Amino acid sequence: MTSLNEVVNELLGTLVAALRERSVERAVACFTTDGVLMGSELGEVAVGPSLATFFASVFDNPRTVGWKWGVPYGRLEADTGWFVTEGSLVLIEDDGRQASSPYRISGVMVRDQGWRLALFSGTSLL
Repeated sequence: MTSLNEVVNELLGTLVAALRERSVERAVACFTTDGVLMGSELGEVAVGPSLATFFASVFDNPRTVGWKWGVPYGRLEADTGWFVTEGSLVLIEDDGRQASSPYRISGVMVRDQGWRLALFSGTSLL
């Protein structure tokens, strides 16, 4: 049986790898077709088809975005699950400089040819 920790680590790890590689296709594949991303900035929302445009705009910046996270709390039941975890937002500039800040991540996951995010929400703790 797969644990919540395994599912969250694999799913978020896959998303962060896609973001570091600036792969729109791989980032979008982490979400359900009607998935919702809500970031920590006002207006930072993307739903379903607009996820590709959102990620493309993020990738136009001279930095990549990712996270480090701790133990997730939540539940898996059959083909759905939810989690919350605290960690850090980690920005890596194209010149190699890094910055991090406290961050809280939550999500709702659905098993659909593997686990995917139906909802991803990130919140800055500053």
